[in-house]
Amino acid sequence: MDFNKWFNDLHEQGRHVDTLEKAQWFAFGHLPRHLQPISREIWHTAAHVISQLPDGPQLTLGLQYLIEAKDCFVRQGVTAIVVPGLSNG
Repeated sequence: MDFNKWFNDLHEQGRHVDTLEKAQWFAFGHLPRHLQPISREIWHTAAHVISQLPDGPQLTLGLQYLIEAKDCFVRQGVTAIVVPGLSNG
């Protein structure tokens, strides 16, 4: 599955603006190659959840938490490269 096609499909399906706003943050193509697999897995989770649930405040909140988790994982990956000794806790 391609992120851009998936995102455009969400628009075409008429998903709520809040779902679309959150969905955009699961893009991963801009990340360094070593971080893309981690972020891609989170996007797959988001895509599955969005495909199974209707738009609503709890979906929006759940997606926000998933974005925050993804950001933490990506920052950990960046930290491991930028400050090698810091990544161990």
